[in-house]
Amino acid sequence: MSTNRTKPHALFWSTLKATRLALCYGIFPRLCLIALRYTQPFLLHRTVDFANNHEEPDSIGWGLTGAFGLVFVGLALANGSYYHMVYRFIVALRGTLVSMIYSKTVDLSITALDESVAVTLMSSDAETIARGFIFVHELWAVPIELAIAMYLLYRELGVAFVAPMLVALLGMFGVLFMAKYIGNAQKRWIRGIQVS
Repeated sequence: MSTNRTKPHALFWSTLKATRLALCYGIFPRLCLIALRYTQPFLLHRTVDFANNHEEPDSIGWGLTGAFGLVFVGLALANGSYYHMVYRFIVALRGTLVSMIYSKTVDLSITALDESVAVTLMSSDAETIARGFIFVHELWAVPIELAIAMYLLYRELGVAFVAPMLVALLGMFGVLFMAKYIGNAQKRWIRGIQVS
């Protein structure tokens, strides 16, 4: 597959393009996880209403029990399916990267070849990249979950929902700040592995 190597993050985009089908398999289970997670507050609210109103029939209580059972079984199935699809994507990604490194190594001159670098690339670098892609679906799913959570908090708390939102934003900016330094430390570590 040919790609424009001068574009920023060319490896990232070309790898996603090569494994896009395996990546897309994780979208539906992740959407199911979002739906089932945010069904629980509505069920809890309805359960509290049912417990406070003694005039409601027992059949509603049994229905709520069944609904909770369905949600928890659905969460288990969606979670298992989601992580199965994520790791299936990771295997495809790792295979793509290793085959790319292998074909590039085969094309190199025998005098320019340092075997330790190729082995390190195929083991350490490919594994590091693959581990980073485990959370690729979180890039689109977490903002959706955050919006739903903020809406639900606003419904329950009114303007006071701003306090948890500020804590979430502070945590996000803290992670982004630390990510700057983690990337450089990882690069130094991988370079050190290649030298030794």
